[in-house]
Amino acid sequence: MNTTETKPTSNRAGKGTGPRPHVWKSGPDETDHASYRAWLQCRNQARFRSEPWTLSFEEWQAHWAGLWHRRGRTSQDLCITRRDSHGSWSNANVIIVTRSQHGQRKRGTRASLGQGPSDVILDDTWAVKP
Repeated sequence: MNTTETKPTSNRAGKGTGPRPHVWKSGPDETDHASYRAWLQCRNQARFRSEPWTLSFEEWQAHWAGLWHRRGRTSQDLCITRRDSHGSWSNANVIIVTRSQHGQRKRGTRASLGQGPSDVILDDTWAVKP
């Protein structure tokens, strides 16, 4: 064997590696796939925190319609949150807000007398429109 040649580490070398859009549950569209993965992550985080979850992927997509490209990590990017933090993650109880608004909600309730961060219920004036 020549020293410049490398031997495959397994019989499957080069097979099945990389993206496989033909098997994605969301279909071959990369944006839908990213949305589906974000929905799964959010759902799994809610389960980890023992928060009730009834939001379907289709309902999730409807909330993000026209806004998906504005998701991110800066203060003006968008995130999804619950209107009433004591309620479940359901179609009627989720809202899209900026990360800045989400942080203000937490800071405002912590500064209030004896209230925890989940005591403020958001209304539609907080909602971001597409």
